Amino acid sequence: TLCLRLEVCGYNEFIMATRRNTDQKVTGLVEALSKQCKTHWTAGAPIPTVRELTLQYNVSTRIVSRALQQMEQDGVLYTVPRVGVFVRSN
Repeated sequence: TLCLRLEVCGYNEFIMATRRNTDQKVTGLVEALSKQCKTHWTAGAPIPTVRELTLQYNVSTRIVSRALQQMEQDGVLYTVPRVGVFVRSN
């Protein structure tokens, strides 16, 4: 159980392991989506919704949101509020 894990490895170690795992998932998803942007999606085209990406990559919506946010900061994607997320032209 969760309590047992906290007792075995200590609370701080548990939190760090969880954060590290989350960061790895975000990084992996960013890489996968970046590849899609280069090979399958055209500039200006909408990408799948957060829900669709969650189901396709079997990760949480939080992971997808963080990955999309990172890609927006990197200039790969842009968001139109209440419309969707789109591939930015190079």
